[in-house]
Amino acid sequence: MTEVLGVITASGEVQGEISSCCIVNSQESKPIYQGVYEVTPNAQAQLLQTAGKLLEQDITVKEIAFSKTSNESGTTVTIGG
Repeated sequence: MTEVLGVITASGEVQGEISSCCIVNSQESKPIYQGVYEVTPNAQAQLLQTAGKLLEQDITVKEIAFSKTSNESGTTVTIGG
């Protein structure tokens, strides 16, 4: 459990230090997500097991290479390189 040290004053201010391991609410404590935070899409489904966990940062999904080339027949689109 996280130890909280500090003082609550009559003015409603809270001063002190909190060492973090997880965030706790009145209902339950949730672990911090320990997986990757950057993924590249591919042909197979990918599961980031974030359910029931707290994230320390946003998850980034990298872009897929995409290009368009105009030609006599119209436009050729290349996806993935």
